[in-house]
Amino acid sequence: MNHSSYQKIAAAWAAHRRQTEVGRPVKEFCKLLPSGALVLDLGCGSGLPNAKFMLEQGFQVIGLDAVEALIKIARQEVPGAQFQVGEIETYAPELLFDGILAWDSLFHLSASAQEEVLPRLYAMLKPGGYLLYTAGKVEGEITGEMFGESFYYGSIGMERLKGLLEGIGFKPIHLEEDYREREQERDLVVLAKKPQTHHRITLGAFSRDVALIPVSKTLSIAYLDFLCDRELVEASALALAEALRGQDLEVIVAPAAGAIPLCYALATVLKLPYVILRKDERKHSGQAHAVEVKSIAALEIERLILSEKYRDQLKGKKILLLDTVYSSGSTMQAMSELLQSLGLEVKGKAVVFFEGEGECPDRDVLCMGVLPLFTPH
Repeated sequence: MNHSSYQKIAAAWAAHRRQTEVGRPVKEFCKLLPSGALVLDLGCGSGLPNAKFMLEQGFQVIGLDAVEALIKIARQEVPGAQFQVGEIETYAPELLFDGILAWDSLFHLSASAQEEVLPRLYAMLKPGGYLLYTAGKVEGEITGEMFGESFYYGSIGMERLKGLLEGIGFKPIHLEEDYREREQERDLVVLAKKPQTHHRITLGAFSRDVALIPVSKTLSIAYLDFLCDRELVEASALALAEALRGQDLEVIVAPAAGAIPLCYALATVLKLPYVILRKDERKHSGQAHAVEVKSIAALEIERLILSEKYRDQLKGKKILLLDTVYSSGSTMQAMSELLQSLGLEVKGKAVVFFEGEGECPDRDVLCMGVLPLFTPH
């Protein structure tokens, strides 16, 4: 639809877009995307200014447009992007995108065609990916004029649109009415996110998609079950062993209970003895030395206990403190304080993953990878 009209005005349209600045919604959209994101510019036109801007952000940009004359111009204007001639309704990419931008393109389709296209765009997005596009506020059809040529516009209407997007699976959805910025005016700007339900972890050759578990209304974390996942434990132990190889260590200490399988696996690979800090006292273990700890995963304050028997085994030994995931650092700190208060030497600290943003704040802790924190926005 509108193909012949755009063919006729391609040069004039490209000249106009060459003078157009990138809008605030597009800039904000780009800030949401990861470094090096793969982005689809759907209805890219001449590639200006949006495809060029996204390329300058370090993204991989694929532009799609049905108008051959515009794609020819786009390839000249933005040589670093990949441009293809194709219809939105039938486009079937082999890759999934971190983001899809459909600025001033979807509203050239009828309302029924848009309803068919939107689920396809959802399927083209990676989990956690974003869709930004412009739309009409009121349901219906109109014909307008641009550079002396007529153009068709269709609208689902704002009242139906949000329910439609939610039914497809998008969440959250932001609708900005009457967007105005310099010479740009749009009835409706739509930003929608495909929820992220899983996160991929990698340890050497091992790779696994793990589920995201909500821990509050605004936060989800990747759920790792070291107690019942043999493959995860073995891969983690091998990765840690390789990183620790050559270090002067004599014994491993880990907290009960989630770290026990990992501790055993790592001790087996490194051929070292290990001691588990229990959470309850045993009558046959003699005097107990304890420290309180409140971890993110625990519902209440717990204790880590080292019996006198195992304290004697640790005397004079170079100890590696081991845990599965470093979140707040409370468990690692508690173990370190307990052992050091008893005059024991902590030689090193290691975890499989740091859970948070950036790098682990405790630079003494060896981490095999980072688990991001996930929010709905």
